[in-house]
Amino acid sequence: MSSVKPTFQVRELALPVYVPSMLFAAGESGLIPLIPASAEKLGADIPTAAFVAGLVLIGTLVADLPAHLNDLGGFSGGRRCTACRIR
Repeated sequence: MSSVKPTFQVRELALPVYVPSMLFAAGESGLIPLIPASAEKLGADIPTAAFVAGLVLIGTLVADLPAHLNDLGGFSGGRRCTACRIR
């Protein structure tokens, strides 16, 4: 028996990773303009509604920071990531 490892191709990630991510980003981008309008309809003033919409974007940025720091070796110390086998 030969122990040939199958080669990894990025195309295999298209359906399980990239498509759901693109759908989520498109949905979130479509809802951002509706947040201030809905908040104003519920009685909030425009600056407060805009602040709430900005918090959604800031939350996305803060959630993405640990992944970025891991790429730079900040959290993992530059060691190989065992879950994704990168670096």
